[in-house]
Amino acid sequence: MRVSDIVKVKVLEVDVPRKRIALTRRLDDVPGEKPAREARGEQPRGGQDRGGGRGPGGPRGGRGPGGKPATASPPANNALADAFARARGR
Repeated sequence: MRVSDIVKVKVLEVDVPRKRIALTRRLDDVPGEKPAREARGEQPRGGQDRGGGRGPGGPRGGRGPGGKPATASPPANNALADAFARARGR
């Protein structure tokens, strides 16, 4: 399913106080009946293959080529820091 796809849905529940509606794309579901949740890990979720994750090689950290964490330099003075210093001095 992609953005702007037109789909048929069935209204399962209307929650007026919270201004929410429960919809389903399974047209044979019975309204008012809670769907049984599947156990985690039994079936892979669809949509994980859409390319939204990181590329090959796993997650990247903030480390350079030497494997040492990057050291933060002291903050430089800028207009916002100057304005804050003036406000604190009052």
